[in-house]
Parts: sequence; structure tokens; C-alpha cells
Amino acid sequence: MGFSFSPMVVATYQTSAGTPGGQATAGFGGAWQTYPINTLVRNDLDIASITSNDILLPAGTYRIVSGSAFFIHWSRNNLRVIRTDTGAVLTDCMSVYKTESLDISAHPQLVPAEFTLQSATSIRFQYLVAYSSSSDSNDLGYIETDVTSASHNIYGYIYLERID
Repeated sequence: MGFSFSPMVVATYQTSAGTPGGQATAGFGGAWQTYPINTLVRNDLDIASITSNDILLPAGTYRIVSGSAFFIHWSRNNLRVIRTDTGAVLTDCMSVYKTESLDISAHPQLVPAEFTLQSATSIRFQYLVAYSSSSDSNDLGYIETDVTSASHNIYGYIYLERID
């Protein structure tokens, strides 16, 4: 019996304490937008890097789970992760549609998935939102004002486990 170790990558969208998630861009007509990813929280064996919100991964098979903070003021939203070279969708979530007040947020979750990369490839986290009641700097995540000791805010995340 032995111990097995699967390298993990955890990438997040972080801002400094007190900084909102940023304004979302409406994607009317199906225009997907890049979701910011700017921090490698965990990078076992230094297998990943981030450049311009893209995560570069070496060849291999990966298990992925991703998600975002609440989208504020948006009635329809969706998330997905794509290959940047081909645009192929690696995983996506159910579309969220709200009929109640647009001031109540929707929180889409991605479905866990597995995918294989034959060579080093960049992946990108994307969002699609429509029908805003207003646009402000909290669209991609609302500041938690009750947590005054926090050093940063986390609004989006990607967990990747290399399983081959």
C-alpha cells in the first residue's frame, strides 16, 4: 500500500481588502467575457502559470471544479472554462435565470468535469451575463463590509487536480 499524490492548482480572482469585484460586461447576443483570474493560491510542482487571466497547464488529464462570487443585479448568467487555442468548452454550468428582483444575486456553479490536454495549453474562465438593473463595481462580487480584518477578497476560483 502506498501513498499517491495528485498535483493541485488553485487559481483565484482576488482583490485587496475593501475592493469590489468589478463591473460586469453585458454579453447580449452571446458575447462571452473573460472572468478575471490573477492569483495562484496553490501550484504543486509548479505545473501552472497565469498570464493575462489565462492558466497555462502542461499536457495531462485534469479534474476541474470552478465557481464565482454572486453576480449582482443580473438576471441571466452563466460560467464556463474553455481552451484558448480552440475555444472548445471544457466545462460549463447551468444557465441561471432569475425572475425575482434583480437586486438579488445569482450564484452559478460549474459542473465538475475531467479533460485531457495533449500538449501545454492555456485555459480561460468566462462569464456571460445579460439584463442588468444597474451596473456598478460590485457586479462580479460584493465587498464584505463586516469582515474588517480580511487582507483580500476572493470572487472566483478554479480548482484543478492533475490525475494522470
